[in-house]
Amino acid sequence: MIWKIQNGHISFWWDNWTGYGAIVTYCPDYVHSIRTRVRNFIIDNEWDLQSLGHIVTGWLLHHIASIKIGSQHKKDYLMWKLAADGVFSNKEAWNGIRTHRKKDLFVDMPVDCLCCSNAQPETIQHFFIESEPALFLWKYFGQPLGISYQVQLVRAFLHEWWQTRSKNEMHKMIIHVIPVIICWIMWINRCSCRYGDQKKFYIRRMQQEVIWYLKAAMDKAFPNFKMELPWLQLCEVVEKLKPRANITQVTWSMPTGKIKVNTDGSYNNHGNRAGIGGIARDEAGSMIFAFAIPVQGASHNMIEAMAIRYAAQWIKNNGYRQSYIESDSLMIVEMLTNRTSNNLTIKDIIEETMNIGDQMEITFKHCYREGNQTANFLAKFASSKENPSLSHNLQQMPRGAFGAYYLDKSQMPSMRIRYDKANVFVS
Repeated sequence: MIWKIQNGHISFWWDNWTGYGAIVTYCPDYVHSIRTRVRNFIIDNEWDLQSLGHIVTGWLLHHIASIKIGSQHKKDYLMWKLAADGVFSNKEAWNGIRTHRKKDLFVDMPVDCLCCSNAQPETIQHFFIESEPALFLWKYFGQPLGISYQVQLVRAFLHEWWQTRSKNEMHKMIIHVIPVIICWIMWINRCSCRYGDQKKFYIRRMQQEVIWYLKAAMDKAFPNFKMELPWLQLCEVVEKLKPRANITQVTWSMPTGKIKVNTDGSYNNHGNRAGIGGIARDEAGSMIFAFAIPVQGASHNMIEAMAIRYAAQWIKNNGYRQSYIESDSLMIVEMLTNRTSNNLTIKDIIEETMNIGDQMEITFKHCYREGNQTANFLAKFASSKENPSLSHNLQQMPRGAFGAYYLDKSQMPSMRIRYDKANVFVS
């Protein structure tokens, strides 16, 4: 847990507000009064580095200087470092302290199987792949899907199923769900025979149980499609299905009598690279200012919030009132318009942006990504560079953004295509 500094009422010595534990562990020779507050070392919402320099030095002083101070009118709050949103949960706490061991859910069982006419040692390999019920079920459901039965280790066998190329979303779901259902039906029948009153494996009944479970899953995912055909014919029909495309024209809208700043964020978790981009335009769609700035952040939402905050600060610095900021991040826009944030990791960014928005009467709006392509390019451009790019005219703006900029200015629409997975038709 780490404290986020706002009014600084927490203990200077004993609370973890630096991220490195209590300050007392680094300064054992000082008198550690519990009445010493963090706010005692803050002047005009800035760190009093002169007073801090008498207590801590070196890397710790440099680190404290980099800690951002929030609003002095609000209370300090705790953030849970193990959670992405900073909110404590028992699940994250347990995962943080537990000892993770390699799970071996299926172990070889030194008994004879109950599933074959000639009993064999009941191993996982035999039971789920090579037994008589397994052989029947895998062939019956696999062959119409174009998946041939080959004896392999369990992991390789399932991997081959799940890597089979699908024709559409429904076909993909069937391929992914069938192995899970077959293994589950095999297991519950095994337990019924070994520990219950069931005397043997009824293969035909198991076949119908697989179909019933599959139908229940498909009805949830695709309520408009009814599985009423025999399995072979059903597979032939499903392979021919194509989703209905919902096509919408999306056009960047010009601000009426005001300026509008479109923003976007680009975040690459694996490459640890991020960037924010945006473009400010007048009511004629002409560029006023554009930015593409490499940044560091912990999540995509944080980068999106940083892009909007930068745009709000630019609006304030240049004295534009009653302007618009538009972003394709619906989550961040809703936080700003609803004036609330459940994500503690970006709470300070949201609150700072809201304060600027109140001062400058900024309206925050959501737009589709297809109507935000210029800002999208600038953000991606920034994430691939080391230095910021600030453009005050078209000649300074990265050349790759020209195409999207002129399309927006000429009010040329882009096509937003979305497929309704639950609404399909036969080709």
